Amino acid sequence: MFDYDLGQKDTLFSTMDSIRYMERFMHCGFVAIAPYTGEVKAWVGDINFQSWKYDKVLSKRQPGSTFKLFVYTEAMNQGLSPCDLRVDENIPWEVEECLTMPMEVPLSIPCH
Repeated sequence: MFDYDLGQKDTLFSTMDSIRYMERFMHCGFVAIAPYTGEVKAWVGDINFQSWKYDKVLSKRQPGSTFKLFVYTEAMNQGLSPCDLRVDENIPWEVEECLTMPMEVPLSIPCH
């Protein structure tokens, strides 16, 4: 098992001990990429690859939770509170049929 202070150690767990153990960890992946060059500056797949051989950067997961921070922050900036109730319903909107995308993305984008 992995321990932040001791590193790797060998032990036996009951089922409940195993659940309590896993609740102590925040598993996440992180990649930092230079926006103009595409150079990878940092890559963290999880806490410790020796203990968890699952790279969360490369994992195929739904990205929904990563958007919540931005959506909830903007909602609060617009005056909503975490206690406000909203109806979960489909809101139709019109979308342009023919959108064109640039073929090449410039490597140098001026900052204003």
